[in-house]
Amino acid sequence: MSAVNILLHRDRAVLCTDTKATNSDGVQHHVLKYAILPWMRMAVAVRGYVGALRVFERAIAGSATTYEGAVQFLVEHFADVLATDYVDATEAFAMRQDVDVYLVGYGMNGPAAHWVSNYRTNGQVQKIDGVHISPMPDLEAQRRYASDPKGGIPRLMADQAAQNPGVGGWMMVTEIHEDHIATYPHGGLCALSSVASRIQPKDEKEALAAIDAANDARAERKAALAG
Repeated sequence: MSAVNILLHRDRAVLCTDTKATNSDGVQHHVLKYAILPWMRMAVAVRGYVGALRVFERAIAGSATTYEGAVQFLVEHFADVLATDYVDATEAFAMRQDVDVYLVGYGMNGPAAHWVSNYRTNGQVQKIDGVHISPMPDLEAQRRYASDPKGGIPRLMADQAAQNPGVGGWMMVTEIHEDHIATYPHGGLCALSSVASRIQPKDEKEALAAIDAANDARAERKAALAG
């Protein structure tokens, strides 16, 4: 299954996923495993089959207008969404399989995340405090991450890919702030095609520096407007 890693910072919620997918013929390709709902300041991510993401994105977008509303929708209707009969064959198949659903966003009280699973939480929505890592890599990888949480996510996801055949492709990062959402590829976890092997990973320090500079500029504009 996919990798879904979540970090809650003071000023933003960060979602990191992979892109590896395999079709019914065994051919590997890439897909986004999350959907952004910018008007709600949140993203929906799924571990399972891609069809499940479409189902939950559609259900949440049609039933809620805020992060808190999305959480409440899953609390009240997660079982109903699973039990619905779907005309689309890929969606019908996906909803009969194991599925984890994640909400990551900026709510009324700041960065927040919740998750629910039909096989790991018994359908009960649970709050995520600080960090969520799935799938959990071996103890050595956990220790490496614990020693360097900020810089360790790329290495953590590389370990997840090495230890789980369902994880791979690119590391996709989504940062959800109070007033904007940034989503970008960090780099390759493993080359799944000749095209993938020719694309150079983005330099992490440059990417983080660019994001910090943009956030600083945005803060300065806010201060100027407030003044």
